[in-house]
Amino acid sequence: MSTCNMCDGATFKAGYGDRLAPNGSLPMCSSCGSVERHRVVHAMYQSLRPLTRMWRALQFAPDGSLVPTDFKEFETSTFGGVNSLDMMRTGLPDGRYDLIASNHVLEHVQDQY
Repeated sequence: MSTCNMCDGATFKAGYGDRLAPNGSLPMCSSCGSVERHRVVHAMYQSLRPLTRMWRALQFAPDGSLVPTDFKEFETSTFGGVNSLDMMRTGLPDGRYDLIASNHVLEHVQDQY
């Protein structure tokens, strides 16, 4: 069995709704709760780390796939939280961020057009 690339955990369990990975393995890290999609995004940004160190980032619906210390500046927006921004009207100036991440958010936006 492999280890989690986010927390180095070595034990896994069934995912949400007792889901197994397509290959039949247990998808959710027992230590940090990440599933495949989190670990793929995490690996992608880790490979970009030399660039992200110079980026200003905003992450909607934060999860552990992005590491705040890998960025020059890092902010989060959580629906109903302290920094809850409306994705459709953030009120932020153009060019404020180099990266805006919105993993698993768009399916909750009422008017996507």
